[in-house]
Amino acid sequence: MTNKDSFTEIYTTYFPRMLRFARVYLINREEAENVVQDIFVNLWENRMLLEELRSPQAFLFTLVKRRCIDYLRKKLTVLYKDGSLDEVENHELQYKLYSLEAFDENKSLNEDIERLLRDAIARLPEKCRRIFIESKINNKRNQEIADEMGLSVQTVKNQIMIAVRKLREELKDYLPLLIFLFD
Repeated sequence: MTNKDSFTEIYTTYFPRMLRFARVYLINREEAENVVQDIFVNLWENRMLLEELRSPQAFLFTLVKRRCIDYLRKKLTVLYKDGSLDEVENHELQYKLYSLEAFDENKSLNEDIERLLRDAIARLPEKCRRIFIESKINNKRNQEIADEMGLSVQTVKNQIMIAVRKLREELKDYLPLLIFLFD
């Protein structure tokens, strides 16, 4: 495989994941795209080293994490110096910075995280769990689920919303990691 082929494969596989990861912390899609695109431009410029990458995913997570940390620190500094940093924005940026610094990119798809998700889904009420699995894991449309289970489409929507709310609450400490399980 040529360096160009390796780069294309890495780009196609990981760009969307890295963008989702950056968006968790940077919110603004344009800022996140700039960070991730810059990393891939640098990767392209050094494509002759791609063969040496043992774990492209962990490597890319590390780069994106560091760039996001730098970006958040600069943003906090600029807003602080301008005097335009309100208390809510300060807490939000500090929280994102703290959680990003604590994020361990080497465990991003760890089996423990997958187990936590499976266990949390298993604890959902039976009907809620069945509907969630059919919708989010088996990719069935709400109408299809409603027809199969003899329910209204609105009931299916409500159950999915309940499941997502319960899972979000139970797994709130792991949300950035879970994004990558659902490609």
